[in-house]
Amino acid sequence: MVTGATGMQGRPIVAALRAKGYDVKALSREATTHEPDGGGRRVRGDLSDQNSLYLALEGADAMVVVLPLIFDEEAISLYARNLTEAAQRANVRRIVFNTSAPVPPEAVGVAAVDTKRAAERVFCEAGLDLTVIRPTIYMGNLAAPWTAPAIVNERIIAYPLAANVSCAWITWEDVADCVAAILDDPTTVGETYDVAGPEALDGDGVATAFEVARGAPHTYFAVPLDRFEAGLSKALGSDAGREIAALYRWFNTDGASYLSPGGKGAAALGVVPTQMRNWAARAPWERIVG
Repeated sequence: MVTGATGMQGRPIVAALRAKGYDVKALSREATTHEPDGGGRRVRGDLSDQNSLYLALEGADAMVVVLPLIFDEEAISLYARNLTEAAQRANVRRIVFNTSAPVPPEAVGVAAVDTKRAAERVFCEAGLDLTVIRPTIYMGNLAAPWTAPAIVNERIIAYPLAANVSCAWITWEDVADCVAAILDDPTTVGETYDVAGPEALDGDGVATAFEVARGAPHTYFAVPLDRFEAGLSKALGSDAGREIAALYRWFNTDGASYLSPGGKGAAALGVVPTQMRNWAARAPWERIVG
């Protein structure tokens, strides 16, 4: 069973697992039999309702967890407890937790990070067969509706990461392949994988990758964080705007060191991460914008 299976991170995980021959249950709050993107069989469940999770997990051998981007540590901890207790009731011991972002060893005062630390702690304390995967920043963020138009129309890559910060960007699909490799290998139990792309690129490096991919010069523009926060607050609400901006303020300062991690990564799982230039060349930019 995969949580978050209908989101941008979850859909590739479902597809990667199905490509490996797994029968996948895609957890959804919606009571529908419609097959989710990427395939799989939709099952109903709510992270705040442990009994619904137990019913969704019945018959499963493993659970892949992608949590929603909310900023309430108490709520996220409750979701994690509901998942682990439902798994124990359903005799599901194997859990892979995708934190969706780097997670440092100590709290940093940033809700988007500290909530994932809290969830990871709950999963660790449950005594189940856990593997944790911690990605850097997803390349797919650059194809978001608020980013892609400037790339297509002006060849400007506008993103809230400071131009001098190097990041080993990774794709959703590469992380999904890592998840599938983890489930294929029982020796990964108890391990944590800090997965990153094959190259750490600063702003100029990102622009160069896009130039190679799209055959024309591009410019990287580091969006000022106050402007970024104001735009997000208008679109998503003030709480989300404030907390996501806080995450990027951390990335631009103390958190920068977690964007090019060492240690066990994709290579240890037999996955060769995608270069930015190759991802940018394949992305359907005009369709995304159009």
